[in-house]
Amino acid sequence: MPKALGPLAIGLAWLFSASAHGSELHAYLTKDEAQKRASIDYSECSGDEVPECISHSLSCGEFGSANFTVTVGPVERIAASLIIGTEGAAEGQLLLAGGWPTTLAINSIEVSSNELDGGWMLSLTIGNAEAVFEHWNNSSTEGAEIEVGGERFSLAPRPGDGAKLMDFKAACGGSQQPASYGDSSWTLYGNPRFGFWIDIPPGFSGIVESTNGDGGIAKSADGNAELSIWGSHLTEGNFKSEVRERIELTRSYGWNVTYEKRDETWASWSGTKGDRVMYERAIAICDSGSAFFLLEYDTADIAEFGPVIDHLLKSFKPGTTCN
Repeated sequence: MPKALGPLAIGLAWLFSASAHGSELHAYLTKDEAQKRASIDYSECSGDEVPECISHSLSCGEFGSANFTVTVGPVERIAASLIIGTEGAAEGQLLLAGGWPTTLAINSIEVSSNELDGGWMLSLTIGNAEAVFEHWNNSSTEGAEIEVGGERFSLAPRPGDGAKLMDFKAACGGSQQPASYGDSSWTLYGNPRFGFWIDIPPGFSGIVESTNGDGGIAKSADGNAELSIWGSHLTEGNFKSEVRERIELTRSYGWNVTYEKRDETWASWSGTKGDRVMYERAIAICDSGSAFFLLEYDTADIAEFGPVIDHLLKSFKPGTTCN
């Protein structure tokens, strides 16, 4: 008869299994919507054995707090990397589908004993809880991960687990709702070829992709507004020269450019032509590339599109990977 394993050996065996077979994790959701509390535990086990091999957990509680707990793994090393040299400004990353990043501000770090395996357990409080949920939707949550201390932990290890994250978000409730315009939510668009992300306004069509995968176009329901999004490689010069050429190209199309603002990694400009208005934004992305969005709409709708442009600017970001 095989010798029975003690708690520490069980924990080490689970750690090896989880690292070698990450896809074997299951996501278990529990919630109390009345109290706006919920948690998702990630475990390789099922049934009554679930608590015995939880790898990590995500939870929310009162006052909109969000917490991430690491039960199994290099807890001491993760804790040290979040404390040493950070001067009280520890951070993690939320990575949505395709690597879209959100920086997580970690307000508190607690290391406590783990009675199951005799090791340590790490509990982190996320200060910017609203940012955790801002870009969650049915597609972006599939394959989502949290990265802390150089280690990645899956939040949706199996196909369809994104729906559990959305259920978790709903249970947490209140302020952690997606930013919206009008009565509908914005939707997240990511471009895998160039590695950038942006929210598409409510009432606009989905992005109609170009044949070469560099971006696409979305249009408002009435057809009067058009949002173009694309990425490009810098063939000559640098980001600044690319922006300069784009602004000159805008003028060559007959636009009267009335506003320009440029920085090292971004630029914005806008103008008018007859009864139309344009606003263009450029950002530097990985692999010496640039990404752009161009919004065109009627001058009669300037007041309506002011908040839309503000949201587009905030959501337009480079990702962590390029293909």
